[in-house]
Formats: sequence, structure tokens, C-alpha cells
Amino acid sequence: MKLEQAEAALMRLVESGRFGPGGRLPPERELCGQLGISRSTLRKALDLLEARGKIWRHVGRGTFVGSRPKKPAAGLMDIGLATNPMELMELRLMLEPQVARIAAVRASPDEIAYMLHCVRKCELAADSGTYELWDGTLHNAVAEATHNSLLVSVLHSANELRKLTAWGRLRDAIVSPRDRLLHWSRQHRAFVEAIAERNPERAERLARVHVEEVFRRITDATHEVSSTVQPSGLRTLEDTNS
Repeated sequence: MKLEQAEAALMRLVESGRFGPGGRLPPERELCGQLGISRSTLRKALDLLEARGKIWRHVGRGTFVGSRPKKPAAGLMDIGLATNPMELMELRLMLEPQVARIAAVRASPDEIAYMLHCVRKCELAADSGTYELWDGTLHNAVAEATHNSLLVSVLHSANELRKLTAWGRLRDAIVSPRDRLLHWSRQHRAFVEAIAERNPERAERLARVHVEEVFRRITDATHEVSSTVQPSGLRTLEDTNS
């Protein structure tokens, strides 16, 4: 069975209502038997459904129907209205290099394999929307590899805030054209490979380089937008400091 067919069969199973919202799917061995597919094909199909928000997985607990619970979910909309992409980048710059450092020590082999899978998906993305999907999934995967529930909660919330700030209006300026998208993907691969090599210092340094470069591009793009028509709710760094 091809991957597309496996994904469709798995989607039908998820949407059948058999497990209910938030219900846990059977173990991988049982799913392979039900669908008549190999474990490697099943895992690839699960990856796709997870990236689309149809399922979520918790190491040691299983695979669940629906989107991963957002913690904290309450108040995110209010925060999104009050903040802006550069404040979000400041938070990421403070946290993500340290998250990569911790992940280099604590990540399991399966978690590292999934990070590399997300990197490949970023590299193959044909448009900014697909890239953003896998970019967010990658950064969430790195956070989860810390096995620190508070860090996971904060980083998941930060990724959700991308949807609630002016980030979406700047997305194409940040990741287009494709050579820039590939540049970010190369940076992703560099710090994920450092995590895979269990090199926390290098993982931290390369993650910092990546976030700092994205931050600079966000700043440039924000100023470009502000020099024409400043959208409602989009503030420049100078605005936040005034």
C-alpha cells in the first residue's frame, strides 16, 4: 500500500467516530494489522496526520484523536491581540537555544528521528504555508524532547501565537523566495544534527544563530510593512520601546 493510501485509510479510521474526540488509537502493531501496512509506512502516515492536527502523540502514553491539548489555552487570544511578532521572537530567542541544548541531552532516538523527518519536510516544502506547518511541528518536537512539561507548554503556546499575531501577514516576506526557505531549512538541519550527535553546546549555538537570523528578517519585514501602511495591531520594535 502506498503512503497516500495508508494516510487515507488511517484518516478514515480516525474520522469514523470509533474512538471519539481525544480517544486513544490502538498500538502500532494492531494498527498495522488492521490496515495491512508495514510499521514504517504507518509511522509516516501518523506523522502526516499529526502535522495536520488530526492526531497527537505522547511518548509512553500513545496516539490520540484530535489536536494536542493547548496548555495554557485560556488567554492566548488576548495575548495575541496585545503582542506582535517581534515580542514573540524575543521570547523564542530567550528559550529556544536552551531548549535545543537540553534536547541534545534528553531526546530519545525516536524523537530525534522525528525531528529529522520534520527537517526533511521543511526542505521539501513547495510553499510558505507548508513550510510554516512543518517548521512549527519541528520546533514543537524539539521542545517535547526536553521532557520538561513547562517548557513544552510555553513553546507550544508560542507557536500558537504565530496564528494570532501579525506573523501571518509577514510569512511570505520571511520564508520566500524558495532560496530563503532552503536557508532556514539548512539551519534547522544543522542544529537538529547537533542534537542527534549529543552535542549540547553546538546545538545551542546553532539554534541561536537560526533564531537570531529569523528575528532580523522579522524586523526588516516589519519595517518594510510599516513604511507603507501599518496594519492595525502590528507594532514596530520602536513602538514597543516608546
